[in-house]
Formats: sequence, C-alpha cells, structure tokens
Amino acid sequence: MSRAPGMLRTRLFFGLLPLLLVTVGVGAYAIRVCHELAGPVESELVGANRAALGLRDMRSMATLMSNALAFGGASDPIGARRLGGALWRAWTPRSRITRPGATGC
Repeated sequence: MSRAPGMLRTRLFFGLLPLLLVTVGVGAYAIRVCHELAGPVESELVGANRAALGLRDMRSMATLMSNALAFGGASDPIGARRLGGALWRAWTPRSRITRPGATGC
C-alpha cells in the first residue's frame, strides 16, 4: 500500500479510455449512418406528400368538372364544356400532367 496517490486515478483513466473511445466511435458511426439514411427517407416522405396533395386536388377538380357537366350539361352543353376546360387549365399547371388520351396516356 505504498503506491503513489495518483496511481489509482491513472489506472482508472487508462482502463476506461478504450471504452470511451469505442463509445465515441460507435456514436460517430451512428450519426453518419443516420445522415446517409435521412436523404432517401426525406425524398420518400416529400414524394408521398406531393402525391397525396395531387390526389386531393385531382379529386376536387374531378368533382367540379363532373358537376359542371351534370348541372350545366342539359341546358348549356357548350358553357359546361368551357367551364370544365377552364377548371382543367386551372389545375393542370400545378400538377404538370397531360390530359388523358391526349398523348400516350
């Protein structure tokens, strides 16, 4: 028991240093892997959100076009067609799709 008083502290430090280094290394690896996975996950979430918003817009525009043709079709078919075309033109630039049957759809 005639050891120096700082000897215990040094032994503990050098004994726990490898564990600390392994923990830091695993943490750095986990951060890197999570950062690499965040890109594809983010693109999937953004794509799913855009698809859901597009579906909502398409459904509402289809309802409006159907109502324009149904309620205005019997008395004024030309006016109903114009209203449906105006609704289609208002919706198409946002969604960037072509009219079904126009080219290759």
